[in-house]
Amino acid sequence: MFKKFSFALIISLSILATSGCKFSPLSPNNNPNINNGSGDIGDIKNNQNGILADIAAIRKELDVVARDVENLQSGFVNSNTKNTGVTLFQGDGGLIVGLVVFSLLMFLIYDYRKKALDYKKTAEVMGEEIKALHSKELEESVLLSAMGAKVEEKAYKILKS
Repeated sequence: MFKKFSFALIISLSILATSGCKFSPLSPNNNPNINNGSGDIGDIKNNQNGILADIAAIRKELDVVARDVENLQSGFVNSNTKNTGVTLFQGDGGLIVGLVVFSLLMFLIYDYRKKALDYKKTAEVMGEEIKALHSKELEESVLLSAMGAKVEEKAYKILKS
């Protein structure tokens, strides 16, 4: 049965292949008669106008999408070709990011400065207490430790002031 089916298929395909393209709807021989009196050309023109209207609507949608993409990109990157560099902080988003980074840096600087002042005050208090004990061994031990940390000048000023 399979042999009969494949044989029939091969024969029918060979008949179609050798008969030319008269059976194809895309055949160059397919020249329909256009009768202007019956309005055939008008129907074609109406179809063409409908297709052109659809294409115009799609083009408008694509223009809107392209404009939105361009606005989105211009918020992050300056795509102006007149400039030689790229501006990363442009628009509201860049301003917000810049302010957040600036605020974080200011907080870190303030925190570091506050800790430095606290440590300085602590060192001065400890120096005064060591000086008040009048223990030469303790002062020498503190100065030797300060030499190891390479802050002996400051420790000496605190102990001798």
